[in-house]
Amino acid sequence: MKQPLAVRLLPPLGLAAIFGAVLVRKVGDFDLPWHIANGRLIVQTHAIPRIDDLAYTHRPVEHIDLLSEVPFYAIHHWFGALGLQLFTATLSVATAIVLWTTVKKEGPAAWLAVALAMAATSPWLLARPATIGFLFLALLMMLLSRHRDVAEEPTRRRRALYWLPPLLFLWANTHPSVFLGAVLVLGYAGYRGACHLARGRAGALLPEEDGTDAPITAALAAASVAASLVNPGFTKVLLGPLRAEADFHLVTEWAKPTLGFLTTVEPATGLVLVLALLAFLFGKGAKGKVPNAFDIGVVLVAFALSRTAIRLLAVGAIMLAPFIARRFAGFVRPTALMQACAGASLFIVAPVMLVKSDVGLGIGFEESHYPEAAVLWIKANTPAGHMYNFMPFGGYLAMRLHPEQRVLIDGRQAFVHGHELAEKVDRANVDPATLSELVAEYQIEWAITRSREGEPFGMTFARSREFTMVYFDDVAAIYAKKDGPNAELARSGYQAFRHLMPLEMPLRDALEGRRSEAWSHDGALAALQAPKSPRAHFLDACGAMAVGDRARFDKALVQIATLAPSAPAMISVLQSSWNERNAPR
Repeated sequence: MKQPLAVRLLPPLGLAAIFGAVLVRKVGDFDLPWHIANGRLIVQTHAIPRIDDLAYTHRPVEHIDLLSEVPFYAIHHWFGALGLQLFTATLSVATAIVLWTTVKKEGPAAWLAVALAMAATSPWLLARPATIGFLFLALLMMLLSRHRDVAEEPTRRRRALYWLPPLLFLWANTHPSVFLGAVLVLGYAGYRGACHLARGRAGALLPEEDGTDAPITAALAAASVAASLVNPGFTKVLLGPLRAEADFHLVTEWAKPTLGFLTTVEPATGLVLVLALLAFLFGKGAKGKVPNAFDIGVVLVAFALSRTAIRLLAVGAIMLAPFIARRFAGFVRPTALMQACAGASLFIVAPVMLVKSDVGLGIGFEESHYPEAAVLWIKANTPAGHMYNFMPFGGYLAMRLHPEQRVLIDGRQAFVHGHELAEKVDRANVDPATLSELVAEYQIEWAITRSREGEPFGMTFARSREFTMVYFDDVAAIYAKKDGPNAELARSGYQAFRHLMPLEMPLRDALEGRRSEAWSHDGALAALQAPKSPRAHFLDACGAMAVGDRARFDKALVQIATLAPSAPAMISVLQSSWNERNAPR
Protein backbone atom coordinates (compact mmCIF):
# COMPACT_ATOMS: atom_id res chain seq x y z
CA MET A 1 0.00 0.00 0.00
CA LYS A 2 1.34 3.37 -1.04
CA GLN A 3 2.17 5.64 1.87
CA PRO A 4 0.79 9.19 2.05
CA LEU A 5 3.22 11.88 0.90
CA ALA A 6 3.48 13.31 4.41
CA VAL A 7 4.59 9.93 5.77
CA ARG A 8 7.12 9.44 2.95
CA LEU A 9 8.61 12.87 3.63
CA LEU A 10 9.19 12.21 7.33
CA PRO A 11 12.48 10.22 7.01
CA PRO A 12 14.24 12.70 4.69
CA LEU A 13 13.08 15.60 6.83
CA GLY A 14 14.31 13.76 9.93
CA LEU A 15 17.69 13.21 8.28
CA ALA A 16 17.79 16.91 7.42
CA ALA A 17 17.16 17.69 11.10
CA ILE A 18 20.04 15.40 12.11
CA PHE A 19 22.25 17.10 9.50
CA GLY A 20 21.39 20.49 10.98
CA ALA A 21 21.95 19.35 14.56
CA VAL A 22 25.44 18.04 13.77
CA LEU A 23 26.22 21.07 11.64
CA VAL A 24 25.63 23.62 14.41
CA ARG A 25 27.85 21.85 16.96
CA LYS A 26 31.21 23.59 17.13
CA VAL A 27 34.47 21.79 16.42
CA GLY A 28 35.75 20.49 19.74
CA ASP A 29 37.76 17.26 19.38
CA PHE A 30 41.24 17.49 20.93
CA ASP A 31 42.86 15.14 18.36
CA LEU A 32 41.56 16.80 15.20
CA PRO A 33 44.15 19.64 15.22
CA TRP A 34 47.15 17.29 15.06
CA HIS A 35 45.46 15.46 12.18
CA ILE A 36 45.18 18.84 10.42
CA ALA A 37 48.80 19.69 11.28
CA ASN A 38 49.94 16.34 9.86
CA GLY A 39 47.95 16.93 6.68
CA ARG A 40 49.54 20.36 6.32
CA LEU A 41 53.03 18.84 6.63
CA ILE A 42 52.25 16.26 3.95
CA VAL A 43 50.91 18.89 1.56
CA GLN A 44 53.79 21.29 2.18
CA THR A 45 56.57 18.69 1.93
CA HIS A 46 54.91 16.43 -0.67
CA ALA A 47 55.97 13.46 1.46
CA ILE A 48 54.75 11.22 4.25
CA PRO A 49 56.79 12.13 7.35
CA ARG A 50 59.00 9.40 8.76
CA ILE A 51 60.39 11.53 11.59
CA ASP A 52 57.89 13.64 13.51
CA ASP A 53 58.35 17.38 13.10
CA LEU A 54 55.43 18.54 15.23
CA ALA A 55 57.14 17.66 18.52
CA TYR A 56 60.71 18.57 19.43
CA THR A 57 61.35 14.97 20.51
CA HIS A 58 61.44 14.09 16.76
CA ARG A 59 60.40 10.47 17.21
CA PRO A 60 59.81 8.09 14.26
CA VAL A 61 56.31 8.23 12.76
CA GLU A 62 55.12 4.63 12.49
CA HIS A 63 51.77 5.29 10.82
CA ILE A 64 49.78 8.22 9.50
CA ASP A 65 46.09 8.43 8.48
CA LEU A 66 46.93 9.71 5.02
CA LEU A 67 43.46 9.69 3.44
CA SER A 68 41.82 11.53 6.32
CA GLU A 69 44.52 13.95 7.45
CA VAL A 70 45.13 15.49 4.04
CA PRO A 71 41.37 15.99 3.37
CA PHE A 72 40.81 17.41 6.86
CA TYR A 73 43.66 19.86 6.31
CA ALA A 74 42.30 20.81 2.87
CA ILE A 75 38.78 21.36 4.23
CA HIS A 76 40.07 23.47 7.11
CA HIS A 77 42.45 25.41 4.86
CA TRP A 78 39.82 26.29 2.27
CA PHE A 79 36.58 26.41 4.26
CA GLY A 80 37.58 26.77 7.92
CA ALA A 81 35.51 25.45 10.79
CA LEU A 82 32.30 25.70 8.74
CA GLY A 83 33.75 23.24 6.22
CA LEU A 84 34.69 20.82 8.99
CA GLN A 85 31.18 21.02 10.45
CA LEU A 86 29.56 20.50 7.04
CA PHE A 87 31.79 17.50 6.40
CA THR A 88 30.92 15.96 9.78
CA ALA A 89 27.19 16.48 9.23
CA THR A 90 27.45 14.84 5.80
CA LEU A 91 29.30 11.83 7.24
CA SER A 92 26.67 11.47 9.97
CA VAL A 93 23.71 11.45 7.58
CA ALA A 94 25.57 9.15 5.18
CA THR A 95 26.09 6.66 8.01
CA ALA A 96 22.38 6.76 8.85
CA ILE A 97 21.39 6.21 5.20
CA VAL A 98 23.78 3.28 4.81
CA LEU A 99 22.45 1.68 8.00
CA TRP A 100 18.89 2.06 6.71
CA THR A 101 19.85 0.64 3.32
CA THR A 102 21.21 -2.43 5.11
CA VAL A 103 17.81 -3.26 6.65
CA LYS A 104 15.27 -1.31 4.59
CA LYS A 105 13.40 -4.53 3.80
CA GLU A 106 12.46 -4.77 7.48
CA GLY A 107 9.89 -1.98 7.15
CA PRO A 108 9.37 0.62 9.90
CA ALA A 109 11.71 -1.30 12.23
CA ALA A 110 14.57 -0.13 9.99
CA TRP A 111 14.09 3.60 10.66
CA LEU A 112 13.43 2.98 14.36
CA ALA A 113 16.73 1.08 14.69
CA VAL A 114 18.61 3.75 12.71
CA ALA A 115 17.18 6.54 14.88
CA LEU A 116 18.25 4.72 18.03
CA ALA A 117 21.72 4.05 16.64
CA MET A 118 22.18 7.71 15.68
CA ALA A 119 21.09 8.84 19.14
CA ALA A 120 23.62 6.47 20.71
CA THR A 121 26.35 7.57 18.29
CA SER A 122 25.57 11.28 18.70
CA PRO A 123 28.37 12.20 21.19
CA TRP A 124 30.95 10.73 18.81
CA LEU A 125 29.81 12.35 15.57
CA LEU A 126 32.74 14.74 15.66
CA ALA A 127 35.05 16.28 13.10
CA ARG A 128 37.76 13.63 13.22
CA PRO A 129 38.86 10.53 11.23
CA ALA A 130 37.03 8.13 13.56
CA THR A 131 33.74 9.47 12.19
CA ILE A 132 34.76 8.35 8.71
CA GLY A 133 35.45 4.97 10.32
CA PHE A 134 31.78 4.82 11.42
CA LEU A 135 30.72 5.23 7.80
CA PHE A 136 33.12 2.50 6.65
CA LEU A 137 31.79 0.15 9.35
CA ALA A 138 28.22 0.77 8.21
CA LEU A 139 29.27 0.16 4.58
CA LEU A 140 30.90 -3.12 5.55
CA MET A 141 27.75 -4.26 7.37
CA MET A 142 25.71 -3.33 4.29
CA LEU A 143 27.96 -5.26 1.87
CA LEU A 144 27.90 -8.40 4.01
CA SER A 145 24.13 -8.09 4.37
CA ARG A 146 23.70 -7.87 0.61
CA HIS A 147 25.80 -10.96 0.07
CA ARG A 148 23.65 -12.85 2.60
CA ASP A 149 20.38 -11.79 0.92
CA VAL A 150 19.16 -15.02 -0.73
CA ALA A 151 16.42 -13.08 -2.51
CA GLU A 152 19.07 -11.37 -4.66
CA GLU A 153 20.45 -12.88 -7.86
CA PRO A 154 23.76 -14.74 -7.13
CA THR A 155 25.89 -12.55 -9.41
CA ARG A 156 24.67 -9.36 -7.73
CA ARG A 157 25.28 -10.88 -4.30
CA ARG A 158 28.90 -11.70 -5.19
CA ARG A 159 29.36 -8.20 -6.52
CA ALA A 160 28.97 -6.93 -2.96
CA LEU A 161 32.01 -9.01 -1.93
CA TYR A 162 34.18 -7.46 -4.65
CA TRP A 163 33.89 -4.11 -2.88
CA LEU A 164 35.48 -5.44 0.31
CA PRO A 165 39.19 -5.10 -0.67
CA PRO A 166 38.92 -1.45 -1.83
CA LEU A 167 36.82 -0.64 1.21
CA LEU A 168 39.41 -1.99 3.64
CA PHE A 169 42.22 -0.29 1.71
CA LEU A 170 40.51 3.10 2.06
CA TRP A 171 39.63 2.36 5.68
CA ALA A 172 43.21 1.41 6.60
CA ASN A 173 44.50 4.68 5.23
CA THR A 174 41.79 6.67 7.01
CA HIS A 175 41.60 5.33 10.57
CA PRO A 176 43.02 2.42 12.64
CA SER A 177 39.50 1.14 13.38
CA VAL A 178 40.05 -0.92 10.22
CA PHE A 179 41.17 -3.71 12.57
CA LEU A 180 37.46 -4.26 13.30
CA GLY A 181 36.75 -4.48 9.58
CA ALA A 182 39.43 -7.15 9.22
CA VAL A 183 37.95 -9.12 12.14
CA LEU A 184 34.43 -8.99 10.67
CA VAL A 185 35.54 -9.96 7.16
CA LEU A 186 37.59 -12.90 8.39
CA GLY A 187 34.78 -13.92 10.74
CA TYR A 188 32.31 -13.81 7.85
CA ALA A 189 34.57 -15.98 5.70
CA GLY A 190 34.88 -18.45 8.55
CA TYR A 191 31.10 -18.47 8.96
CA ARG A 192 30.50 -19.20 5.25
CA GLY A 193 33.06 -21.98 5.37
CA ALA A 194 31.45 -23.49 8.48
CA CYS A 195 28.02 -23.39 6.82
CA HIS A 196 29.47 -25.14 3.76
CA LEU A 197 30.96 -27.91 5.90
CA ALA A 198 27.86 -28.31 8.09
CA ARG A 199 25.60 -28.77 5.03
CA GLY A 200 22.49 -27.92 7.03
CA ARG A 201 23.19 -30.28 9.91
CA ALA A 202 23.44 -27.38 12.39
CA GLY A 203 20.02 -25.95 11.46
CA ALA A 204 19.49 -22.20 11.77
CA LEU A 205 22.85 -21.78 13.50
CA LEU A 206 24.74 -22.62 10.29
CA PRO A 207 22.08 -22.51 7.54
CA GLU A 208 22.89 -24.47 4.40
CA GLU A 209 22.14 -21.59 2.00
CA ASP A 210 24.88 -19.51 3.67
CA GLY A 211 27.41 -22.18 2.69
CA THR A 212 27.46 -21.02 -0.93
CA ASP A 213 30.35 -18.88 -2.19
CA ALA A 214 32.58 -20.14 0.63
CA PRO A 215 35.78 -20.31 -1.49
CA ILE A 216 35.35 -16.89 -3.10
CA THR A 217 34.39 -15.37 0.26
CA ALA A 218 37.57 -16.75 1.81
CA ALA A 219 39.68 -15.48 -1.11
CA LEU A 220 38.18 -11.98 -1.00
CA ALA A 221 38.49 -11.87 2.79
CA ALA A 222 42.20 -12.64 2.46
CA ALA A 223 42.48 -10.04 -0.31
CA SER A 224 40.72 -7.50 1.92
CA VAL A 225 43.12 -8.06 4.80
CA ALA A 226 46.04 -7.82 2.36
CA ALA A 227 44.61 -4.57 0.98
CA SER A 228 44.36 -3.17 4.50
CA LEU A 229 48.12 -3.69 4.86
CA VAL A 230 48.81 -1.29 1.98
CA ASN A 231 49.22 1.74 4.21
CA PRO A 232 52.08 3.81 5.65
CA GLY A 233 52.21 1.69 8.81
CA PHE A 234 51.84 -1.78 7.20
CA THR A 235 50.83 -4.26 9.97
CA LYS A 236 51.04 -1.59 12.68
CA VAL A 237 47.66 -0.14 11.70
CA LEU A 238 45.89 -3.40 12.53
CA LEU A 239 47.64 -3.48 15.90
CA GLY A 240 46.97 0.19 16.71
CA PRO A 241 44.46 -0.41 19.55
CA LEU A 242 46.78 -2.96 21.17
CA ARG A 243 49.74 -0.59 20.87
CA ALA A 244 47.80 2.20 22.61
CA GLU A 245 46.25 -0.05 25.27
CA ALA A 246 48.91 0.80 27.86
CA ASP A 247 47.90 4.48 27.68
CA PHE A 248 44.12 3.96 27.85
CA HIS A 249 44.04 5.01 31.50
CA LEU A 250 45.40 8.44 30.50
CA VAL A 251 42.47 9.21 28.16
CA THR A 252 38.92 9.65 29.47
CA GLU A 253 37.20 8.28 26.37
CA TRP A 254 39.06 4.98 26.76
CA ALA A 255 37.70 4.42 30.27
CA LYS A 256 35.38 1.46 30.76
CA PRO A 257 31.69 2.43 30.84
CA THR A 258 29.79 1.61 34.00
CA LEU A 259 26.12 0.79 34.47
CA GLY A 260 25.63 4.23 35.97
CA PHE A 261 27.23 5.83 32.91
CA LEU A 262 24.85 3.96 30.58
CA THR A 263 21.76 4.87 32.58
CA THR A 264 22.53 8.54 33.27
CA VAL A 265 25.11 9.87 30.81
CA GLU A 266 24.40 7.78 27.71
CA PRO A 267 20.91 6.25 28.13
CA ALA A 268 20.44 5.89 24.35
CA THR A 269 23.41 3.53 24.22
CA GLY A 270 22.11 1.65 27.23
CA LEU A 271 18.78 1.25 25.42
CA VAL A 272 20.55 -0.11 22.32
CA LEU A 273 22.29 -2.73 24.43
CA VAL A 274 19.08 -3.71 26.23
CA LEU A 275 17.12 -3.99 22.96
CA ALA A 276 19.91 -6.03 21.39
CA LEU A 277 19.77 -8.44 24.32
CA LEU A 278 15.97 -8.67 24.08
CA ALA A 279 16.22 -9.17 20.33
CA PHE A 280 18.71 -11.98 20.90
CA LEU A 281 16.53 -13.71 23.52
CA PHE A 282 13.02 -13.10 22.22
CA GLY A 283 13.31 -11.74 18.67
CA LYS A 284 12.64 -13.67 15.52
CA GLY A 285 14.56 -13.73 12.25
CA ALA A 286 13.84 -15.19 8.82
CA LYS A 287 14.82 -18.65 10.07
CA GLY A 288 13.02 -18.51 13.39
CA LYS A 289 14.08 -17.63 16.90
CA VAL A 290 17.62 -19.01 16.74
CA PRO A 291 20.12 -16.46 15.34
CA ASN A 292 22.76 -17.72 12.95
CA ALA A 293 26.36 -18.02 14.12
CA PHE A 294 27.53 -14.87 12.30
CA ASP A 295 24.86 -12.71 13.93
CA ILE A 296 25.75 -14.21 17.30
CA GLY A 297 29.40 -13.36 16.65
CA VAL A 298 28.55 -9.77 15.68
CA VAL A 299 26.47 -9.31 18.83
CA LEU A 300 29.22 -10.75 21.05
CA VAL A 301 31.88 -8.52 19.45
CA ALA A 302 29.63 -5.46 19.76
CA PHE A 303 28.98 -6.15 23.45
CA ALA A 304 32.69 -6.81 24.08
CA LEU A 305 33.66 -3.52 22.43
CA SER A 306 30.94 -1.64 24.32
CA ARG A 307 32.28 -3.07 27.57
CA THR A 308 35.87 -2.14 26.70
CA ALA A 309 35.76 1.64 26.35
CA ILE A 310 33.38 4.60 26.29
CA ARG A 311 34.49 5.61 22.80
CA LEU A 312 33.60 2.14 21.44
CA LEU A 313 29.95 2.43 22.49
CA ALA A 314 29.20 4.13 19.17
CA VAL A 315 30.85 1.28 17.28
CA GLY A 316 28.73 -1.23 19.19
CA ALA A 317 25.54 0.72 18.40
CA ILE A 318 26.28 0.74 14.66
CA MET A 319 26.96 -3.00 14.70
CA LEU A 320 23.81 -3.83 16.68
CA ALA A 321 21.30 -1.64 14.78
CA PRO A 322 20.79 -4.04 11.82
CA PHE A 323 20.45 -7.02 14.19
CA ILE A 324 17.80 -5.20 16.24
CA ALA A 325 15.85 -4.23 13.11
CA ARG A 326 15.85 -7.76 11.70
CA ARG A 327 14.89 -9.47 14.94
CA PHE A 328 12.06 -7.03 15.80
CA ALA A 329 10.72 -6.52 12.26
CA GLY A 330 8.01 -9.13 12.78
CA PHE A 331 6.69 -7.26 15.82
CA VAL A 332 6.57 -3.84 14.13
CA ARG A 333 3.67 -4.03 11.68
CA PRO A 334 3.90 -1.73 8.63
CA THR A 335 0.72 0.23 9.33
CA ALA A 336 0.42 3.87 8.31
CA LEU A 337 0.67 4.93 11.95
CA MET A 338 3.78 2.83 12.57
CA GLN A 339 5.38 4.12 9.36
CA ALA A 340 4.73 7.66 10.54
CA CYS A 341 6.15 6.94 14.00
CA ALA A 342 9.25 5.34 12.49
CA GLY A 343 9.90 8.32 10.24
CA ALA A 344 9.20 10.79 13.05
CA SER A 345 11.66 8.99 15.36
CA LEU A 346 14.49 10.66 13.46
CA PHE A 347 13.20 14.07 14.58
CA ILE A 348 13.71 13.06 18.21
CA VAL A 349 17.40 12.42 17.53
CA ALA A 350 18.15 16.03 16.50
CA PRO A 351 17.27 17.66 19.85
CA VAL A 352 19.04 14.81 21.66
CA MET A 353 22.17 15.69 19.70
CA LEU A 354 21.88 19.33 20.72
CA VAL A 355 21.15 18.65 24.38
CA LYS A 356 23.90 16.03 24.75
CA SER A 357 26.56 18.09 23.00
CA ASP A 358 29.59 18.97 25.12
CA VAL A 359 30.45 21.88 22.83
CA GLY A 360 28.69 25.14 22.16
CA LEU A 361 26.37 25.77 19.23
CA GLY A 362 27.44 27.92 16.32
CA ILE A 363 30.24 27.98 13.77
CA GLY A 364 33.88 27.73 14.83
CA PHE A 365 36.20 25.99 17.25
CA GLU A 366 34.93 25.49 20.81
CA GLU A 367 36.62 28.22 22.85
CA SER A 368 36.51 26.26 26.11
CA HIS A 369 38.39 23.30 24.57
CA TYR A 370 41.21 25.02 22.72
CA PRO A 371 43.70 27.56 24.15
CA GLU A 372 43.31 30.12 21.37
CA ALA A 373 43.79 33.20 23.57
CA ALA A 374 46.92 31.61 25.04
CA VAL A 375 48.16 30.90 21.51
CA LEU A 376 47.79 34.58 20.63
CA TRP A 377 49.76 35.49 23.76
CA ILE A 378 52.51 33.02 22.79
CA LYS A 379 52.67 34.47 19.28
CA ALA A 380 52.96 37.98 20.71
CA ASN A 381 55.48 37.20 23.47
CA THR A 382 57.45 34.34 21.84
CA PRO A 383 58.68 32.46 24.94
CA ALA A 384 62.03 30.82 24.20
CA GLY A 385 63.04 27.19 24.51
CA HIS A 386 61.14 23.94 24.79
CA MET A 387 57.63 23.86 26.23
CA TYR A 388 55.84 21.44 28.50
CA ASN A 389 52.22 21.12 27.38
CA PHE A 390 49.00 19.64 28.67
CA MET A 391 48.70 16.61 26.38
CA PRO A 392 45.22 17.32 24.91
CA PHE A 393 46.41 20.84 23.98
CA GLY A 394 49.30 19.41 21.96
CA GLY A 395 47.44 19.01 18.68
CA TYR A 396 46.00 22.54 18.73
CA LEU A 397 49.36 24.05 19.65
CA ALA A 398 50.99 22.13 16.78
CA MET A 399 48.31 23.30 14.35
CA ARG A 400 48.57 26.95 15.40
CA LEU A 401 52.25 27.38 16.32
CA HIS A 402 54.30 25.00 14.14
CA PRO A 403 57.04 25.41 13.00
CA GLU A 404 57.97 28.35 15.26
CA GLN A 405 57.04 26.29 18.34
CA ARG A 406 57.06 22.51 18.69
CA VAL A 407 55.19 20.58 21.35
CA LEU A 408 56.36 17.99 23.84
CA ILE A 409 53.45 15.57 23.32
CA ASP A 410 49.99 15.23 21.79
CA GLY A 411 47.48 12.42 21.33
CA ARG A 412 49.53 10.20 18.99
CA GLN A 413 50.62 7.64 21.60
CA ALA A 414 50.01 4.57 19.40
CA PHE A 415 52.25 5.62 16.50
CA VAL A 416 54.56 8.45 17.63
CA HIS A 417 54.92 9.13 21.35
CA GLY A 418 56.01 6.19 23.46
CA HIS A 419 54.25 4.92 26.57
CA GLU A 420 57.16 5.96 28.78
CA LEU A 421 56.91 9.62 27.73
CA ALA A 422 53.13 9.68 28.10
CA GLU A 423 53.37 8.25 31.61
CA LYS A 424 56.11 10.68 32.58
CA VAL A 425 54.16 13.70 31.32
CA ASP A 426 51.10 12.50 33.24
CA ARG A 427 53.05 11.93 36.48
CA ALA A 428 54.76 15.33 36.15
CA ASN A 429 51.34 16.89 36.62
CA VAL A 430 51.36 15.83 40.31
CA ASP A 431 54.90 14.73 41.15
CA PRO A 432 57.57 17.48 41.50
CA ALA A 433 60.42 14.97 41.17
CA THR A 434 59.10 13.71 37.83
CA LEU A 435 58.64 17.29 36.64
CA SER A 436 62.25 18.12 37.58
CA GLU A 437 63.42 15.05 35.70
CA LEU A 438 61.38 16.01 32.64
CA VAL A 439 62.62 19.63 32.74
CA ALA A 440 66.23 18.49 32.91
CA GLU A 441 65.85 15.81 30.22
CA TYR A 442 64.16 18.03 27.65
CA GLN A 443 65.51 21.42 28.75
CA ILE A 444 62.00 22.78 29.29
CA GLU A 445 61.87 26.56 29.74
CA TRP A 446 58.11 27.19 29.86
CA ALA A 447 54.81 25.35 30.12
CA ILE A 448 51.17 25.61 29.12
CA THR A 449 48.58 23.73 31.12
CA ARG A 450 44.82 23.59 31.42
CA SER A 451 43.30 26.02 33.91
CA ARG A 452 39.58 25.26 33.92
CA GLU A 453 38.14 25.95 37.37
CA GLY A 454 37.80 22.86 39.52
CA GLU A 455 40.31 20.75 37.54
CA PRO A 456 43.69 19.80 39.05
CA PHE A 457 45.92 20.02 35.97
CA GLY A 458 49.31 21.72 36.28
CA MET A 459 49.51 21.22 40.01
CA THR A 460 53.30 20.97 40.09
CA PHE A 461 53.73 24.21 38.14
CA ALA A 462 51.30 26.04 40.43
CA ARG A 463 53.39 24.97 43.44
CA SER A 464 56.81 25.33 41.84
CA ARG A 465 59.35 27.91 43.02
CA GLU A 466 61.22 27.51 39.74
CA PHE A 467 58.31 28.64 37.51
CA THR A 468 56.15 31.77 37.57
CA MET A 469 52.72 32.10 35.97
CA VAL A 470 52.85 34.63 33.15
CA TYR A 471 49.46 34.09 31.48
CA PHE A 472 46.04 33.03 32.74
CA ASP A 473 42.49 32.64 31.47
CA ASP A 474 39.70 30.11 32.02
CA VAL A 475 41.17 27.65 29.49
CA ALA A 476 44.95 27.75 29.88
CA ALA A 477 47.73 29.01 32.12
CA ILE A 478 51.32 29.59 31.01
CA TYR A 479 54.34 29.34 33.29
CA ALA A 480 57.92 30.42 32.62
CA LYS A 481 61.15 29.63 34.45
CA LYS A 482 62.32 32.48 36.63
CA ASP A 483 65.84 32.24 35.28
CA GLY A 484 67.07 31.54 31.78
CA PRO A 485 65.85 32.95 28.45
CA ASN A 486 62.35 33.77 29.76
CA ALA A 487 63.43 35.58 32.93
CA GLU A 488 62.07 38.92 31.70
CA LEU A 489 58.67 37.37 30.96
CA ALA A 490 58.67 35.79 34.41
CA ARG A 491 59.39 39.14 36.08
CA SER A 492 56.38 40.71 34.38
CA GLY A 493 54.13 37.80 35.36
CA TYR A 494 51.93 37.14 38.37
CA GLN A 495 53.42 37.98 41.75
CA ALA A 496 51.06 36.05 44.03
CA PHE A 497 48.29 34.31 42.04
CA ARG A 498 48.49 30.77 40.58
CA HIS A 499 45.79 29.15 38.46
CA LEU A 500 44.87 26.49 41.07
CA MET A 501 44.72 28.95 43.92
CA PRO A 502 41.25 29.20 45.54
CA LEU A 503 39.73 32.65 45.17
CA GLU A 504 39.21 32.81 48.91
CA MET A 505 42.93 33.49 49.29
CA PRO A 506 43.16 36.80 47.39
CA LEU A 507 39.84 37.82 48.95
CA ARG A 508 41.11 37.13 52.46
CA ASP A 509 44.42 38.87 51.82
CA ALA A 510 42.62 41.92 50.38
CA LEU A 511 40.30 42.02 53.37
CA GLU A 512 43.21 41.82 55.81
CA GLY A 513 45.53 44.13 53.88
CA ARG A 514 48.24 41.57 53.04
CA ARG A 515 50.31 41.72 49.82
CA SER A 516 48.18 44.59 48.57
CA GLU A 517 50.45 45.72 45.74
CA ALA A 518 50.97 42.15 44.51
CA TRP A 519 47.23 41.44 44.40
CA SER A 520 46.57 44.80 42.72
CA HIS A 521 49.11 43.94 40.03
CA ASP A 522 47.78 40.39 39.55
CA GLY A 523 44.16 41.50 39.39
CA ALA A 524 44.85 44.09 36.72
CA LEU A 525 46.91 41.58 34.72
CA ALA A 526 44.19 38.91 34.94
CA ALA A 527 41.48 41.33 33.77
CA LEU A 528 43.70 42.38 30.87
CA GLN A 529 44.55 38.83 29.78
CA ALA A 530 41.10 37.28 30.35
CA PRO A 531 38.47 39.97 29.80
CA LYS A 532 35.71 37.34 29.39
CA SER A 533 36.50 35.52 32.64
CA PRO A 534 34.41 36.18 35.77
CA ARG A 535 37.27 34.62 37.74
CA ALA A 536 39.72 37.18 36.38
CA HIS A 537 37.42 40.08 37.26
CA PHE A 538 36.88 38.63 40.74
CA LEU A 539 40.66 38.71 41.15
CA ASP A 540 40.69 42.28 39.80
CA ALA A 541 38.03 43.28 42.34
CA CYS A 542 40.19 41.80 45.11
CA GLY A 543 43.18 43.74 43.80
CA ALA A 544 41.14 46.96 43.75
CA MET A 545 39.91 46.27 47.27
CA ALA A 546 43.49 45.65 48.43
CA VAL A 547 44.53 49.18 47.41
CA GLY A 548 41.21 50.88 48.08
CA ASP A 549 40.41 51.76 44.45
CA ARG A 550 36.60 52.11 44.49
CA ALA A 551 36.19 53.04 40.82
CA ARG A 552 38.17 50.00 39.69
CA PHE A 553 36.30 47.80 42.18
CA ASP A 554 32.89 48.92 40.86
CA LYS A 555 34.02 48.37 37.29
CA ALA A 556 35.04 44.79 38.15
CA LEU A 557 31.61 44.17 39.74
CA VAL A 558 29.89 45.37 36.56
CA GLN A 559 32.02 43.00 34.50
CA ILE A 560 31.18 40.06 36.77
CA ALA A 561 27.45 40.87 36.65
CA THR A 562 27.61 40.99 32.83
CA LEU A 563 29.62 37.78 32.39
CA ALA A 564 28.01 35.72 35.16
CA PRO A 565 24.46 36.99 35.72
CA SER A 566 23.51 33.66 37.35
CA ALA A 567 26.12 34.06 40.10
CA PRO A 568 24.98 37.03 42.20
CA ALA A 569 26.60 35.48 45.29
CA MET A 570 30.02 36.36 43.88
CA ILE A 571 29.11 40.05 43.77
CA SER A 572 27.46 39.88 47.18
CA VAL A 573 30.58 38.40 48.78
CA LEU A 574 32.80 41.06 47.22
CA GLN A 575 30.50 43.90 48.23
CA SER A 576 30.25 42.63 51.80
CA SER A 577 34.03 42.30 51.98
CA TRP A 578 34.51 45.85 50.70
CA ASN A 579 32.09 47.18 53.29
CA GLU A 580 33.82 45.21 56.05
CA ARG A 581 37.28 46.39 55.02
CA ASN A 582 36.22 50.03 54.83
CA ALA A 583 33.93 50.12 57.85
CA PRO A 584 34.82 52.73 60.53
CA ARG A 585 36.99 51.24 63.25
